[in-house]
Amino acid sequence: MNDTSSRSHAVVRLTTTHSDKSTSVLTIVDLAGSEKQTSTGATGERLKEAASINNSLSTLAGVIYALGVNSTNPAAAPRHVPFRDSKLTMLLRGSLSPADCRTAMVCTVAPHGDNFAETL
Repeated sequence: MNDTSSRSHAVVRLTTTHSDKSTSVLTIVDLAGSEKQTSTGATGERLKEAASINNSLSTLAGVIYALGVNSTNPAAAPRHVPFRDSKLTMLLRGSLSPADCRTAMVCTVAPHGDNFAETL
């Protein structure tokens, strides 16, 4: 995130401590949407921002895929989960690790036909 653009991911983490000294963490993430760079006509810094956002979203997709493969076939050799490949996935590692977390995802997608391929 930077101070000159609204194109960023936002992460809010709330930690609670219970009377029995156990803690819970709620992480809320608002991800900037990916976009096709050719359709936006972005140049310069805006193009760099879009590339960075798209890269972090691709890395997040790779992490989620690897976690899914590992959980569906626990007898197979575990697949490497590329948490270290982006700052976003490193930040979300504790929220995505299968050991002791629950994850829910809510997606907002553009219904316009021009965005169908990107949404899919």
